[in-house]
Amino acid sequence: LPAVTALFIKEEQHHAAQLAEFMRANGIRLKQRNWTDSVFRRIRKLAGYEAAVTILVIAEMIGFVYYRALARATASPCLARICREMCADEAIHLRYETQLLMTLRGQRAPLARRCVEFLHRTLLSVSARVVFHDHRRVLRHVGYTPASFRKDCVAIYPMVMSNHARRPRSRGPAEKLAA
Repeated sequence: LPAVTALFIKEEQHHAAQLAEFMRANGIRLKQRNWTDSVFRRIRKLAGYEAAVTILVIAEMIGFVYYRALARATASPCLARICREMCADEAIHLRYETQLLMTLRGQRAPLARRCVEFLHRTLLSVSARVVFHDHRRVLRHVGYTPASFRKDCVAIYPMVMSNHARRPRSRGPAEKLAA
């Protein structure tokens, strides 16, 4: 499973490369360093597998809201198309990653699982605030405030984490016969 997750990380790096290519082609200066990206990478590398997947899920959730906002903010059809493609990718990634996360968490006692999920939502909320601060020009341009951006990011959590992802479903009789 970690090899599959590494592929999702490469896909996120591809998204960053697409945006960088667009920016260079349009004479937009790139940041040399992004402290939030550095922090997320460091935490992901130091943490265990479940925590690393949690961080990826948070990045995907926030990325989904941000790319939608960026698509609305731009007058460039090319950038809007890139953002729509990224949102579609994020939605696919979230389905896999949340299923994986819930499978990993499903082995815990209910109270422990609720505590971990509370920490996940808290990290999502804090991360959304930090991302708003770093990207406030774009986000304010489309009408976001720090609170409304955080609210939209946090609103994704119950949707993606509850899509029958508590535990892998058992096979039905027909599926058992086909296996």
